[in-house]
Amino acid sequence: MRSLFACLALVFGLGSTAVADDTTNHWAVALPTSMPSERAALERALWGVFIDTLRPGDRYRVENATVPGRIAHISLPKDEAFTRAKRRARHFREENARIHAHLTKMGAGPALVDLPGLLRREALNRVDRETPLALLVIGDMVQIFSDEPSFSMRGEAGGIQIPSDKHLSASLSQTPWGLGDEGPRGLTGVALHLCHQGGEATLSSDA
Repeated sequence: MRSLFACLALVFGLGSTAVADDTTNHWAVALPTSMPSERAALERALWGVFIDTLRPGDRYRVENATVPGRIAHISLPKDEAFTRAKRRARHFREENARIHAHLTKMGAGPALVDLPGLLRREALNRVDRETPLALLVIGDMVQIFSDEPSFSMRGEAGGIQIPSDKHLSASLSQTPWGLGDEGPRGLTGVALHLCHQGGEATLSSDA
């Protein structure tokens, strides 16, 4: 779990270094529907981001990484009153309750992630494509396609294979990673951070 906290700190810490008054940060965190352990610790970490990191004008989304869909969306008004943590907590009580409900319902099991589905949803539904977005995905990133093993992220020797960006601009009929024309357009400016949780994930020597 230490690596998860380090990944959270890195992604949100980098964004929060901006000091210009008109600068806003856009973040999204994608959570699985189950994790092997430490779900309470994850909730504390996410609450810490909400309390200590978000500033007026920032946007923060929490997505479902297993069955792609929105869990919560927090968009802070550009109002200095929202520098106060108590004001933020009171104003976004319902959104934080949705995040808490998702974490509470998490089963103790594999942290399965539908990474192609998550990226496809992001590419098709992203509204503000001019603003950079840091997307942090938490879970088991190793995608296995039993019907099309050549596209799987685990090779025959057991090492992890990372698909190239060319897959994203291909059609879904060509590759399970395909997003078509919406891939390059919808994911422009998106910094994808993968925080692997689960089984061993070692890059193969030829990846």
